[in-house]
Amino acid sequence: MLYYVAAIVIVAFIFDFINGFHDSANSIATIVGTRVLSPLAAVIWAACFNFLAAFTFISFRLAAPPYNLSPTLLGIIFVTYLSGTALTPMTGRFVGRFGRRGFVLLAIGIWVAGIALTLVQPLWLILVGLSISACCGMLCQAVSTGYVTITAQVGRSSAVGLYVTSFYLGGSFGAGLGGIAWTVGGWPACVAMIAAMLAVMATIVAVTWRTPPQPQAS
Repeated sequence: MLYYVAAIVIVAFIFDFINGFHDSANSIATIVGTRVLSPLAAVIWAACFNFLAAFTFISFRLAAPPYNLSPTLLGIIFVTYLSGTALTPMTGRFVGRFGRRGFVLLAIGIWVAGIALTLVQPLWLILVGLSISACCGMLCQAVSTGYVTITAQVGRSSAVGLYVTSFYLGGSFGAGLGGIAWTVGGWPACVAMIAAMLAVMATIVAVTWRTPPQPQAS
């Protein structure tokens, strides 16, 4: 008798797994087909692109003369991430004051100024520029993440999964294309590439980010 019960439970679990798999596939197909997340995916792709490009290749610059920073000191540079971590909990307050689109556009504008600041010679100003970049990047990521669950009317968990995939794909491209930029023109070329990507981000946000529809119960 126990064998029959165990067999029924196993079959039920298999059925539930297969059914859930098809539900997820249908949700993803709906999200991709309606292109509702395309602007959000593009923004987070570009955000991680800029993050990886900036924090990977600034190390190359600071390891060379006149800075000649050791590997230990280069690692300490990533402490600038803490500035973004400190500000991220205030994202809701900023969005409430400026609106999602307005706040992200403001953050992107400040991000451009921050990355441009890394072109100067004094090391402390470079660190200030990196801190500004980290803050703005994390704030843009936080706003976009919250926007996903509001914009996606179906399959919110699948939507978040696609969103995270876009994030890591952007980082991969940022490292790859950043390497080409570094080879061609050093750090100034990397900054120019990041600034161009930020301009693309701003255009996408300004044109496509509208007031989302009211969320419905899943």
